Amino acid sequence: MRKLNDIAAHVSIIQASTGTFRHFTVDQPVIIRVRRGWKRAITNELSLETCSGELIFLPQGLECTIVNAVDSHGIYHCDAYALSHDLLREFARPELSAPVQPSKVHSDPDFLLALDRTEAAIHADRSDQEQLNRHIIGELILRLQSMGIRVGAHGEPSLVQRIRTIVKQDPSSDWSSDALAARLAISPATLRRKLAAQATNLTDILADVRMTAALGLLQSTDMPINRIALDVGYESASKFAARFRNRFGLSPHEIRVPQGTIEQSGAEIERSGAAL
Repeated sequence: MRKLNDIAAHVSIIQASTGTFRHFTVDQPVIIRVRRGWKRAITNELSLETCSGELIFLPQGLECTIVNAVDSHGIYHCDAYALSHDLLREFARPELSAPVQPSKVHSDPDFLLALDRTEAAIHADRSDQEQLNRHIIGELILRLQSMGIRVGAHGEPSLVQRIRTIVKQDPSSDWSSDALAARLAISPATLRRKLAAQATNLTDILADVRMTAALGLLQSTDMPINRIALDVGYESASKFAARFRNRFGLSPHEIRVPQGTIEQSGAEIERSGAAL
């Protein structure tokens, strides 16, 4: 993954088996450009399919089912461009802030050029050009809105989104309710009460963030699986693999595309994680 000053990130994602990822939470607004295979985003209201060469926008906070389907060579590949919440607040218009639904993006030449400029800015990583970079990447938000796409909610992230953001920064840490409550400047009792009011709890949130982080690392890096298990808080690789299969219906090995397979199919993919 390449990141630019917490403004945006770019990651190439590959997958070796068709997978259906239910109850998937999108933690950052993201534009996805499908390169190989196809993707489907399913909510209670709609189902959107994006084929090779097409784009889709997934807003922050979206809870959906994601299907990534491989092509005839057994590869799913996409480029994902994640945008920060702060950037969204700076460039998004409030009247286009809801509802939170996925949207197909018209891949006209001007938008593709803006996407290329965004990728170049992220990879150049010129921290001394932050204002320029914000405007380069903010153009994507403006162009999405010009298409009538609702880019996501204004205001502060929800409590669950804030917890997920904190845990994502260090998923291997032994997060306790006391530690998270201190980061959120509330009491542990208040934290538990507010999560219960949203029909969730800290244990479930931690498990989901860790599995989502693991999925991203499997899709976008060549890290050994036992190292990924450690990085997301599991000392036992076998316990990690069992939890992963229980969550996503595939084993960690079934996600991975062997490097030889990629080369034989003629794909040029940088294995640099974000899950999508």
